[in-house]
Amino acid sequence: MKFLSNEDVEAIVAERITELTQQNQQLQQQLLESRRAEHILRENERLFLETQKLAKLGSWEFNPFTQQIKWSEEACKIIGINSHDLPPPSLNEYLDLVHLEDVPLLLNCLKQAVTEGVAYEIEIHHRYPDGSYNDTLMKAQPFFAGQRVIKLLGIMLDITERRQTEDELRKLSRAIEQSAGTIFITNVRGQIEFVNPAFSEITGYSSEEVIGNNPNMLNSGKNPPEVFKVLWETLHRGEVWQGELLNRRKNGELYWEFTRISPVKNKEGKVTHYVATKEDITRRKQAEAQLEKNNAELRAKNVELEVLNQKLADIQKAKLYQLNKAYERFVPHQFLSLLGKKSILEVQLGDQVEKEMTILFSDIRGFATISEDMTPQENFDFINAYLGQMEPIINEYGGFIDKYIGDAIMALFPLADDAVQSSIAMLKRLREYNQLLQMAGFHPIKIGIGLHTGPLMLGTVGGQNRMDGTVIADAVNLASRVENLTKIYNTPLLMTMQTYRHLLRSSHYKIRVIDTVKIKGKSKEVTVYEVFDADTPATIELKLETLKVFKQGLDFYHCDDFKDACSSFEEVLRINEHDEVARIYLKRCQE
Repeated sequence: MKFLSNEDVEAIVAERITELTQQNQQLQQQLLESRRAEHILRENERLFLETQKLAKLGSWEFNPFTQQIKWSEEACKIIGINSHDLPPPSLNEYLDLVHLEDVPLLLNCLKQAVTEGVAYEIEIHHRYPDGSYNDTLMKAQPFFAGQRVIKLLGIMLDITERRQTEDELRKLSRAIEQSAGTIFITNVRGQIEFVNPAFSEITGYSSEEVIGNNPNMLNSGKNPPEVFKVLWETLHRGEVWQGELLNRRKNGELYWEFTRISPVKNKEGKVTHYVATKEDITRRKQAEAQLEKNNAELRAKNVELEVLNQKLADIQKAKLYQLNKAYERFVPHQFLSLLGKKSILEVQLGDQVEKEMTILFSDIRGFATISEDMTPQENFDFINAYLGQMEPIINEYGGFIDKYIGDAIMALFPLADDAVQSSIAMLKRLREYNQLLQMAGFHPIKIGIGLHTGPLMLGTVGGQNRMDGTVIADAVNLASRVENLTKIYNTPLLMTMQTYRHLLRSSHYKIRVIDTVKIKGKSKEVTVYEVFDADTPATIELKLETLKVFKQGLDFYHCDDFKDACSSFEEVLRINEHDEVARIYLKRCQE
């Protein structure tokens, strides 16, 4: 036996190590390439699934030996099952999801594909859990091992929307073809691309004669140029134009059409075509012309009768108008309207109606003193001049004067806001009127206005020979009591909480609570508000500035905390020394 030297052993080991290293590198390279291929395969599968989702295309694989079907996620959505359910439905389970009438067709195609290797493409319907059905396009391709089909690979596509769209298009096409009116379509250059059969019947032109031409070939030349100018301006704005046109048929005969032209826009909103629908209205226009001729003759024959009737009506109307105007000075027309009467002649004793209205009471402060130095005639002249300033304002704001009580006014308003605005306007007019009085040597006057809203009865009372329109309600007495409170609080305009609650725009006014008082004749206390919009701008600003402190003082006062109430009202008077209401409350607290 020959022994190897150490050098020979080392050489053999080194050679073997080199071989193993090379084999190891080759294995690592193969492993890396395998991982790369696996990664590419997974990425391709992911892209394939994403592509299916984007295309809403499902895929499936049928094993004829196990009768099992593998479904892609998108295919599960199409047939209405959960892709996470395990195991996936078998062939028999799947057939339960197919419309009963489609099962024989599907089974026959599967049989031919498996036994004869015949590919197929069919449309079937799948039933969803809610009982509805979809339209599905299915394709299948057999795969062989030798002469034997080992599996079927297929795709499916939900074509429900496409079928619905096709059905709608078929309906639309049928409607257009069967329409008795003319329909044609042009491109944006005005060239005709389509006409329906009615177009040829009405115009006499065949579709071959008009396709590619402009609809101007129908123009009779008798339409005003302005019509087409407006037509194109309307269409260029992307709007629908409609109107009547006098056109000419192929045989030269004139005919009338009612035309409606609509722009057709693409997804980007750009106009691509125009659709015109037209109705032959020649007979209608002829009938209208004949009717107009007959009407003209009839009008001519009736002129004399109309003139005579008008003269008689004018005489009667003038007499009735004069009568009503005369009575309106005593009975307002609004009063008649509320009773449902058009004329004073219709009013009967006992006519009445119940309404919820706002009552306005106003009175001149200290008029008895003012009138002492006047003669009876001067008294009447003075009162009438003042009332002449106030009456138009009440009428302007939708109210009417129920009665004058000396220098006092009682007026009614259907809306509380109108009553408040009228009161503010009256006070502002009074400020202007006082300037005229002073220029004439008279002292300025002050008025108080009270407002209350509530139910009342309007009607007529009296006897057969003498009756009067009047208002009966507790609300009237309460409005009068509130007007009297303006003298106590030395403020021109007060209203009750009932009126405040009926305001539609209470935030538009300058309002503050004045007191909660028990008025004579009323068992419940009444909250009274001051409206100070008619004050001078400086006074309004000061009252708004002290509004919060004034309210605090009022709260302290009604809680019998007179010390803190005094402090609050003193703070109000420090800022606004002319606040008479705060001064009254301060005096009450000190007493």
